[in-house]
Amino acid sequence: MPRLVLWHWLGARLALLFACGLALTEPSGLAGSPFHPVTLACAHLFVLGFLVPSMLGAYHVVARSALAMPLRADWRDVTILVSALVVASGVASHMALGTYSGVAWSGALLLTALLLRVPSWWLELKGLRAPLPMRVGIGLSWLALLSTIGLGMALAIDRGAPFLPLGHQQALFGHLHLGLGGFALCLAVSLDRWLLPMLRSSPAVLDAGVVCAVALGAFGLAATRTFGPEPGSFAGFCLGFGVLLFLFGRLLSLVLRWLVPVSPTLDRLVQHALPGDKPARLLHLVAMLSLGGTLAIGLLLSQGKSDAPALQLSYGVLAMLGYFGSMVFGFGVRLPPRAPWTDGGSELGSQTPSAGDGMAPNEGAPGQPRHTTAVLVLPWITAIGWCCGTALLLVAIATGSAPLVAVSFVALGIAVVADSVTLLAAWRRGPAAT
Repeated sequence: MPRLVLWHWLGARLALLFACGLALTEPSGLAGSPFHPVTLACAHLFVLGFLVPSMLGAYHVVARSALAMPLRADWRDVTILVSALVVASGVASHMALGTYSGVAWSGALLLTALLLRVPSWWLELKGLRAPLPMRVGIGLSWLALLSTIGLGMALAIDRGAPFLPLGHQQALFGHLHLGLGGFALCLAVSLDRWLLPMLRSSPAVLDAGVVCAVALGAFGLAATRTFGPEPGSFAGFCLGFGVLLFLFGRLLSLVLRWLVPVSPTLDRLVQHALPGDKPARLLHLVAMLSLGGTLAIGLLLSQGKSDAPALQLSYGVLAMLGYFGSMVFGFGVRLPPRAPWTDGGSELGSQTPSAGDGMAPNEGAPGQPRHTTAVLVLPWITAIGWCCGTALLLVAIATGSAPLVAVSFVALGIAVVADSVTLLAAWRRGPAAT
């Protein structure tokens, strides 16, 4: 388990570096069209190579330390990780070359690996003593991931032998929202109260509303955009409403924390154990602002106000890099100290709260951490590099500047390298860091 978590997170960052390198080979493609082969290849590297392993690694940490799930890593977990990284690189290569039959075979490999493991995760969730919205959300996120891969295989086949009733681009739209909304956002919402240990979670009824709206919207868009006959306006409304409700919940969390603050002693302990918490908060703020921007642009696109490629590209960049990327790197500071780096169990502290209490998992005495350069400086390099790179990419898309696209991906690559070094430093410190 410990090394598997590290492999998940390092493999995810390696895939993201691959995407940055690929973008630098033809930056004009990313500045011009959302359907350019390089754009599609980088998007799949981000989702399959970076986002999926990152969230799977986080799930292993949270499920074991916060939810007390009987989660035991075995050969199937290793198979999923290897398959995700191989498939991400394979899909990106085939898309860049235009050989879509290879995309379909790559998707089949990952789908098979997931089908060997996901049913056991569903069974473990069934007996979990956790809030129902959380269990439903996690279960639906695994279903969405399987469905996203299946729809991606259908899209790859459709490129050579068209059969999708509403056309390739409409189905691609559904494929995107099923992956980002149905899998990534649904899982993030479900694990949110444990992934934000410094913020009090919103009421459970709000969590239930977000899960239902996001799942209904994501699955609805995938079905209606792929098979019809409805245009998917109701599904789009549900997804947008779920995102809006999620943003409102985070705002409510901040208000509740100000009104009923966390114990000052606990707050000092966490700040002492996690000196990189301020850059994590910056990334979290950028993520929330990006999600709001994604919602605003999505509303314009859904109403037909504009179908400009630059607006579509900005929509994808804000969703992928602005929200999901910032959240992953923000939690890259918070989660390593809680990861079971040793087989004996080195979770933070010794007390495990019950699921749903809204507190951080296993908050305990921080010990005597060594605040090295990797702990103090590199998280800021990650946060500033990622935020600046994302902002520059948005400007480059708006202006159509290929050189600025290249500069933005250099900044993003620096952020990824800095975060990787931070992660390795957390591994080397082990339980002493907590």
